[in-house]
Amino acid sequence: TQGNIGNLRFIQELRLSPFLNFSHLIRTPPLLLPQGEFILPVYHELARKYPLLLHFKNLPHNPSALRVDSVYKPTDLVSLLQPSFVWLRQDAALGVYRTHKAYDDDLLASICTFEADSLSCQKARRTYLKNYDFSSVLFGGRSNMGQTNMLYLLHNTPKLPRSSSSNNREQLWIYALGADADWLVDSVRSDMGDSALTFKPLLLLDENLGQEVSYPSAAWHDEIVAVAYTYARKHIRLAFIPHSLLRIWQDVPQDSGHSSQGMPHSPQPRGAE
Repeated sequence: TQGNIGNLRFIQELRLSPFLNFSHLIRTPPLLLPQGEFILPVYHELARKYPLLLHFKNLPHNPSALRVDSVYKPTDLVSLLQPSFVWLRQDAALGVYRTHKAYDDDLLASICTFEADSLSCQKARRTYLKNYDFSSVLFGGRSNMGQTNMLYLLHNTPKLPRSSSSNNREQLWIYALGADADWLVDSVRSDMGDSALTFKPLLLLDENLGQEVSYPSAAWHDEIVAVAYTYARKHIRLAFIPHSLLRIWQDVPQDSGHSSQGMPHSPQPRGAE
């Protein structure tokens, strides 16, 4: 749409299958590919709860029409919902999942390489963040200052220290990917383990003690990021964050303000409302 919502137009209904239409849900945007093709993260919310990736390709006789060419799992693990994927670079992607009461409530992530016209994902790995059954969302894009992707994570946390009245979604933070994309992909290929995948806390976007600031989404624009989320499950809030603010806080050292789980202790600047 080139940044103009007025250019949006209906192309076609995406026909999946009776089973996929009935039992699978969509929470996050697709990974875009050339010629209008894309890979769409979906998830099965019944029973085993697992993520899938649907690869949509153009029809040979009609390049403007799309079909589901392949369906594959980014991980064989279950109890993972609402996958969120973004490109690390042209041939590699990063994904995270909502953990549903499993894996010690750790946030799990997958690094995938795009080879032979398909996405091949390595074994999902734990990060140092906790995910208490809430939706974490990756976002990012190219910076005006360079040619590499700037990648961030919208992530809920309870206010620390936790108490019996805490809500696991009462704070909404922005984190930055704590490693260069090239190094991260190479580390996966050389099996460096979980230590290669970390997220650095940047700023506290909003909080609502005892209630929720949850289900975020993000849109990357030339100079700002627009973040929408629910507030107390009653209202929609929208925050506009300049890229320059993200870059400034990414350069600030983070040391004593962390717990052993990578959670910040001290208050941080809030994004604009």
